[in-house]
Amino acid sequence: MSLESHLTTVRTFHQLIGERIASQPSLLPGDREEANQMAKELRTISTRFSEHTENKLVCRAAMAIEELSEWLAAHVQEDLVEATDALADRLFVLLGDGVATGLPVEAAFELVSKSNHTKLASKLSGSGKGVKGDGYECPKERIAQLLGITR
Repeated sequence: MSLESHLTTVRTFHQLIGERIASQPSLLPGDREEANQMAKELRTISTRFSEHTENKLVCRAAMAIEELSEWLAAHVQEDLVEATDALADRLFVLLGDGVATGLPVEAAFELVSKSNHTKLASKLSGSGKGVKGDGYECPKERIAQLLGITR
């Protein structure tokens, strides 16, 4: 599937759970001071752990945290260009995790997407999360099969 197909799947899920869907490029609403504090704390964590280059797991996590802090900072600065760059960087690092681990990103995404579509809208207004109701189908067994692992 193409990236656009995956975005369509995520849009459908957002509709299902009543989450925000923007019709044009925009920044997310929210308390900028709280976002700024979070960005600073994430930057501190990223800086502290980015020097552990011998530990690939920690190094990659530090990169992901750094890009997330940049995403938040772009929102604080109300800079749509920087937010777009940070979003693309976050996606690049995430896909890089797939490359670095050899995990089947596309197939796993499809299994998790199918599972997410069995969730219900959250009772917590604006949480952005679906909840696991009676009809929820957990993807972990299918992911184990995908990986050839018996659980």
